[in-house]
Amino acid sequence: MCLQETKGTQSLINKHFRKLSRTFWVVPNLSPRSVNEGGLITLVSKSSCPLEEYISHTVMVPGRVSRVLIQGAEGRQIVYNTHNQEFTNAQMDTVCNSILNDLSDCSTDTLRNNLIACGDFNIPSVAGGTLITQGLSQLLALMLVWNTTHVFMG
Repeated sequence: MCLQETKGTQSLINKHFRKLSRTFWVVPNLSPRSVNEGGLITLVSKSSCPLEEYISHTVMVPGRVSRVLIQGAEGRQIVYNTHNQEFTNAQMDTVCNSILNDLSDCSTDTLRNNLIACGDFNIPSVAGGTLITQGLSQLLALMLVWNTTHVFMG
């Protein structure tokens, strides 16, 4: 489960997620600038991933983008939890290229490897239009191809 705009501190997370942490690993990515800004939490089921050492968390953008790798003997799942408020061009390209690389890696065996991208992926606007970086344009093109070749349910 992916949560955005969680705002707060680690002590508040420990307090409010106390009961939930019995059945889920709580993986936070808090904003370094303010307790009232951004923040993400990714919850990983302990029944699906019983050992915390199977989880690798990369803070791609503090308080805004997390990459959580859940690696097991039989496969892996990569979860991107995103709330891309105020991204720079470099941050946008880094995140998009990382997703594209992970999609490529997962495509070799989709039964054992999968990628989930959750959250807000706002395309920033600039004077006269929107900011489309090279990484974002490649990701959008891949998503268009995916949408025309796959049926989504739900």
